[in-house]
Amino acid sequence: MKAISIFNDVIGPIMRGPSSSHTAASYRLGFLARNLLGEEPVEARVIFDSNGSYARVYREQNSDLAFAAGFLGWEITDARFFQALKLASASGHKFDFVIGPVKSADHPNTVRIELSSKSGRRLVIVGKSIGGGAVEITELNGWPLLLSGDYYETLLETPVEMEAEVKNILGTPGQKVAKFEAIKTTQKSQRILIHLADYKPLPAEIEPQLKKLKGLNLWKCPPVSFVVKGKSLFRSAEEIVNLATSSGESLGQLGCRYEAELLGRKEEDILAEMTRRLKIMRDSVQNGLKSESLRLQLLEPTAAKIYMTEKTGKLTGGRLTRAAIRALAAEHVAASGG
Repeated sequence: MKAISIFNDVIGPIMRGPSSSHTAASYRLGFLARNLLGEEPVEARVIFDSNGSYARVYREQNSDLAFAAGFLGWEITDARFFQALKLASASGHKFDFVIGPVKSADHPNTVRIELSSKSGRRLVIVGKSIGGGAVEITELNGWPLLLSGDYYETLLETPVEMEAEVKNILGTPGQKVAKFEAIKTTQKSQRILIHLADYKPLPAEIEPQLKKLKGLNLWKCPPVSFVVKGKSLFRSAEEIVNLATSSGESLGQLGCRYEAELLGRKEEDILAEMTRRLKIMRDSVQNGLKSESLRLQLLEPTAAKIYMTEKTGKLTGGRLTRAAIRALAAEHVAASGG
């Protein structure tokens, strides 16, 4: 069973609304595409499959803005999000979004992304949003593969006869890596794609050695989520209760230790990240209680009205009602693209 990360799967990931599939995932696909290109993209063409869901909702659900923010290398929380296309155009970028057939589409949320940089470097990928903000890249410059942004990814296209030399430089035998595979395809019979997914970035001294090899193409990208490196401290409610009883630690302390061991990080780093996420949620609640700052597309925001009514003592429920009001306020912000 896959280990569950608190940050990746429970209190996260941090996403923009209104849709995890069409907004948050679009940002991730754009971010991964930019990094795989390896340079600043000055031109981008995103093709939404004409038979898919993107074609019908990409404007309403800010997919174009999310792709643009990813192409520009911004954080998902960047306050400039709603100006992404305008600022991109003003700085000389040309980002186009069109509807058309995507030949290899096998999912309603399939897109084809074509990028080019100022130096002439080009990249064509096919990707898809698979729900909850998760993404998969299934094709890169004609190569079939599976890349989901869970690890530090390195892709090396090389002549078949150089496979052993490339592997020797990488030095992977005996090392602990997440994935190491050589992809062959009949369409490129004289070449091979080596795909390395690792828990850490490619060592700085290795990349120059690889780039010296004749006929080699290299692409790499960082993860879009925290890399899971360790093992779960517990796997059920019963296990954490037993551990708390035997160790004398609180459930919160054990949760912090769990995530630190799972991600291979210090507990103070986990607390700092949790504090950051708490601030984002608190800010969302506060903004959601200010109706004038919201951009809901279908309904009028109601959290502020219910909040004021509860303050006068006209509603029952106490803490549960107040919690529901704050949850509704956060939902208003997500629905507004926050």
